Amino acid sequence: MCSSWSATGSGTTRLHRVGVPRPRRSRPVSIHLLRNGFRYASKKHWSQIAADLKPVYEAPHPEAAERAFEQFTEKWGKAYPAMIRLWLGAWTEFVPFLDYDIEIRKVLCSTNAIESLNARFRRAVRPRALPERGKPR
Repeated sequence: MCSSWSATGSGTTRLHRVGVPRPRRSRPVSIHLLRNGFRYASKKHWSQIAADLKPVYEAPHPEAAERAFEQFTEKWGKAYPAMIRLWLGAWTEFVPFLDYDIEIRKVLCSTNAIESLNARFRRAVRPRALPERGKPR
């Protein structure tokens, strides 16, 4: 349910619940969870953590993701409790991501890399001012 503010005649505002479902996030939260989770881990463990998280975000349904995350928590929970808290705190936002087919999830996760490349291309072709003739560089 979404919330909305409305003004009353007395000049005060009130919060009302509107019977409209919340729109889905424009970007899947899994990308941000993966990226932000690595902040709490040592760089030497990043490849192992990525491999252990893969069954979580590639799970066919939320129950399988929960089981995979429990295994992940058993392995990494003591070493990196902040990363576990991050995932637990965002779990309700992560679960709708599992509604997509695996092929669509891969495309959604790769859009971040595509956007990065597009930003680099824009910087590379950005018009730059040429030095004036006769002036040293």
